[in-house]
Amino acid sequence: MVGLAAASSSANVRHIFEKIRILDFFQTVIGGQDVTHGKPHPEIFLSAAAGLGLEVNECIVVEDAESGVVAAKAGGFFCYGLLHQDASTELSHTAGLGKADKVIGSLGDIDLTIFS
Repeated sequence: MVGLAAASSSANVRHIFEKIRILDFFQTVIGGQDVTHGKPHPEIFLSAAAGLGLEVNECIVVEDAESGVVAAKAGGFFCYGLLHQDASTELSHTAGLGKADKVIGSLGDIDLTIFS
């Protein structure tokens, strides 16, 4: 089973997901209004894991920004750094994604066998 959580610093994440009709795909949604500390503090990811009923080592985080990667790693999560389509790997590594456990070019590159 794969649980899915959205941890967005946006206070409008639920509204946005509802508007684009994807809210029902998420077991838990944590927005900026749900946490005391924003990224790079790990609270948003820890709250998402708790909302899924999972331990940190049972989760992965996919992030496209340095503050999110730093937050994920500070919380003890395995973190994929997701490149923007217009970014080079070298640029993204210097911009902070290099702190991720693995940098990927698309969501299709996620390897769930890390849990085996």
